[in-house]
Amino acid sequence: MVVFENRFPSLAGDSGRCEVVCFTPDHSASFKDLTEEHARLVLEAWTDRTAELSHLPSVEQVFCFENRGAEIGVTLGHPHGQIYAYPFTTPVPR
Repeated sequence: MVVFENRFPSLAGDSGRCEVVCFTPDHSASFKDLTEEHARLVLEAWTDRTAELSHLPSVEQVFCFENRGAEIGVTLGHPHGQIYAYPFTTPVPR
């Protein structure tokens, strides 16, 4: 598992931040296919990154999710998630 800054972020700088969390090198897997131990590792990474990003002065909300499917523009073949750090609170949580 690896976490890195998104090379093609939809949010950047004062407008927020985007990070990628690659779950596994197995191209055919998804989050639901991970072992309990591996899923725990991903959740710990999401928790750690949420805490870190929440301390940035420009961040109001952090949202972690699994990102998959060409329909939504996925360009990374590995099973992965995203972490969006918004400079505002999105409507549904608000």
